[in-house]
Amino acid sequence: MSTKGQGRRGSEARGEAVVRKVLAAALSEAGRAGYHGLRIEEVAARAGVNKTTVYRRWPTKQALLREALLSITSEVFTSPRTGSLRADLLAYVRRNAALAARPEYRGLFRLFVAEGEDAELLAIVRALREAFEPVPRAVLTAARARGEIGAGADPALLFEVLGAALNWWLFFEQTPVDEAFLRRLVDLMVSHMSQRAAESAEVTVEMLLATLDCGRATLYRYIDRGLLPPPLESRRGRPARWSPEALARARKIRKLLAQGFTLAAIEQRLAEG
Repeated sequence: MSTKGQGRRGSEARGEAVVRKVLAAALSEAGRAGYHGLRIEEVAARAGVNKTTVYRRWPTKQALLREALLSITSEVFTSPRTGSLRADLLAYVRRNAALAARPEYRGLFRLFVAEGEDAELLAIVRALREAFEPVPRAVLTAARARGEIGAGADPALLFEVLGAALNWWLFFEQTPVDEAFLRRLVDLMVSHMSQRAAESAEVTVEMLLATLDCGRATLYRYIDRGLLPPPLESRRGRPARWSPEALARARKIRKLLAQGFTLAAIEQRLAEG
């Protein structure tokens, strides 16, 4: 490795460290002083850098705060890929609850509540929404493909309601949320989506048998163990039907069996969500 190459990489690492310090300082200052009270000089002093270093990369405080906010929410902008709508939503609300527990995030929330009508802040909110938009789209597209969302549902509203409920309890009620609360919240949303899905697309026994590649005796053994839900209630003389959730579970069971999991281990994994 050349000395020149080592020097370039060392310079890049130092530059990244400076960026992280400035963004962290910007979040702290914004939470303390508010948007209108945010001063580049104060941010530079807190970060231990010259103010020209800040201005060179972020010529306005709007640009600085926008990047700072994106830096702490980037983990939320990653789409969960768990294989089920419920587990995806649980991952989403867990991330948000963990983020909301951080002091700088709570300070920023108060900032947006107090100064939310400011035109520059509104532009930052729009930028955050654009960055976040692919997450619900990916989650909902996958859920619809698995048959977990019915045609009559409004899944885009789901994320708005989840976010509003979390923000209300965390910031207005100032009540810590635990795992049980998050599960109840998600189950409330998913039950509505599942009901709509059941109304629009029911699953036949043939579909389950084909997905699991098993016989009827094995299928009903899975139901008896609680690995699969029982069939939906149906009118006399009508063949048994299952909800799309059963089909999603069947796919997951088939995948876990192929990986060598025992039924007991599969039962435990499904129970954990």
